[in-house]
Amino acid sequence: MNWLVNTMAEHQLHTARFYYERQGYVAAINRAQAVLTDYEGVPATEQALYIIMMSYQKLDMPDLSKDAERVLLTNFPDTQLIAKGLPKTEYSWWNPLGYF
Repeated sequence: MNWLVNTMAEHQLHTARFYYERQGYVAAINRAQAVLTDYEGVPATEQALYIIMMSYQKLDMPDLSKDAERVLLTNFPDTQLIAKGLPKTEYSWWNPLGYF
């Protein structure tokens, strides 16, 4: 069951990343927020917060960007995303064998 929930959260995250890369920042924020609200406690939470933070920066909303950064740093104090950005995926996200 955990694998299924994590996979659904990863799908939302990859969709948010798709929108972010294509400059659809509002759609990226909505998909990343779905990860936070619908799938609490999944590993994709860290990247979802980062996408929210960066999308608000691109939309020139510094207050909301700082709020997202504060939440990211509070929950993940050792995060490398702020310094290095999103990691490159080494496998296809839809392939379940990539998780093993």
